[in-house]
Amino acid sequence: MHDVVGLVDNIFRTRAEKSGRALAGLSIGALQTIHLSANYPEAFDYIGIFSPITWTILKESPYKKFFDGLDSKLEVQFQNPPKGYYIYTGKHDYVHFAASDFHKKLGKSSYPHHYIETNGSHEWYNWKDYYVFFMKEVFKQ
Repeated sequence: MHDVVGLVDNIFRTRAEKSGRALAGLSIGALQTIHLSANYPEAFDYIGIFSPITWTILKESPYKKFFDGLDSKLEVQFQNPPKGYYIYTGKHDYVHFAASDFHKKLGKSSYPHHYIETNGSHEWYNWKDYYVFFMKEVFKQ
């Protein structure tokens, strides 16, 4: 997190603060986005989760600590919630149930977020639209 964000801040003209940062990922990258934003709640104010796989296949790995304790990490993250937390999924996506379950998990704790279902499945044509929708929300500010 620090290497990439530091590199971007050094190369590009950025607002080096939470309110100036967004993070998004699709599929397994959405899983990483969920966990990265929860592990570093002070870093990103806009979170985009596209067709998320929400289970980790790395149960026993050097990265176990990164994926463990999501519930308590989300609790900390939403004490000062992101300005925008967006979950996008296709109605026919094979991981639709994972996106829906994650949406329900956030809703059960009253964490502010947006859940958007579209037609289609786990496909690039959905993801490009999700990216455009998400970026329009980020740049409203």
